[in-house]
This record gives sequence, structure tokens and C-alpha cells, in this order.
Amino acid sequence: MSTAHPLNYPPSPRSPQVDYYHGVEVPDPYRWLESADSEETQAWIAAQNQVTFDYLAQIDARDAIKARLTALWNYEKFSLPFRKNQRYFYFKNDGLQNQSVLYCLDSLEAAPKVVIDPNTLSEDGTVAIASVAVSEDGAYVAYGLATAGSDWVEWQVRQVDTGGGFRRSPTSGSNLVVLPGQRTIKAFSIVATTNPRAKRSFPGLTIIRNCTTIAWERPNQKTA
Repeated sequence: MSTAHPLNYPPSPRSPQVDYYHGVEVPDPYRWLESADSEETQAWIAAQNQVTFDYLAQIDARDAIKARLTALWNYEKFSLPFRKNQRYFYFKNDGLQNQSVLYCLDSLEAAPKVVIDPNTLSEDGTVAIASVAVSEDGAYVAYGLATAGSDWVEWQVRQVDTGGGFRRSPTSGSNLVVLPGQRTIKAFSIVATTNPRAKRSFPGLTIIRNCTTIAWERPNQKTA
């Protein structure tokens, strides 16, 4: 669709920010936008959104397109189930839920019960389960939560029977892996740490942050 009026985008101020890498001058005029929570950035985002939504509101077929896509997406979706001890775990989406829900079956004949419903964790439904690992006895679930597509993951542990939970601070790029043993879960993180093998203990469960075993490395290729 073409519009009769040109789009008037809000100004994007350029800052004099310049970095020097190995003697090379690298301008970074939009560094200020990296401060996502600042008043200046929030005002810029709101102005950009206003331009976008004003344009989209002019599309006559928008409501019909939305209705058709909603109808196409509205069906139950299931993940592959996996088994821990005598329990079965799987994700299910009723059709139009923002996030899929993690369910558990105590046996193949048992009724499913909700273990984690990320849709209840925020009003806008943007909190997602980024990673999940279940202890070998099926008693605990460790999972990482990411908000609005963020790389930062807040990992938590929940007891399947009681729903009781334990929370830890966010880390970037974490993955959770169950180690041999009933209740030991290791969290791998891409974030450098001065304490590479820090144990965190919960009642009946051990979490080991950052593994010391190197799975793969490129010693001659360094990051900035």
C-alpha cells in the first residue's frame, strides 16, 4: 500500500561518541540508544511506534488479515514429550497463547498438571521459557526465563509436586543440563567469571554454575 503523505520519522540525534580500536577511529553516534530505559530512548521508541501504528491503521485490509491469521494459528500445538523417572513432560499451546505451557504426567494414564505457565508471569505475555532441564528423579525442574526476547536469562528451580520455587540472579546466554545423579543440574553460561565453579544449593538439589570442562575453544582467536 502506498500513502499519499510521506512518513515523518522522528529525529534520531547523533552523538559525538567515538571509540578507538587498535588505532582505528570508530564513530558510534547512536550509542545512547543502548540505554534502553533512559527517558531519551523511551521517548524515541514511543515516537517511532506512533509513526508505525498510524501507518498500519490506514491499511483497509488489516482487520481481515488479522482475523484470517488468527483463525489459522488457533489450533492446539504439542511438543515432543520426554520422560524423567516415571514422569512425562511436554509443552502445549491451546492455540492463541503467547507462550506454551509446560505440563507433567505422573503416568501415561494420569491427568496432566501444569508445571510452569509463563503466560501468568507478565501482563503482556512476553516472558518465555528459554531453557529447561528436569532432574533425573523428575522431582525438580530448572528453567530459564527471558523477557521480551532478551538475551538475559533468569534461571529458577521449581518443585514439581508442590510448585515451590527458588530464584537466582539473571545471567546471559545460560543453558541448563542435568548431570548424572538424581538432583544435580549444571548451568552453563557464556559470561566470564572469576569463580568458574560456584555451587548453589537448594534443599535437596545442587546447582553448579559455569562448568570448568572445556568442550571447544579457539585459543588463537580472541574477542574484543
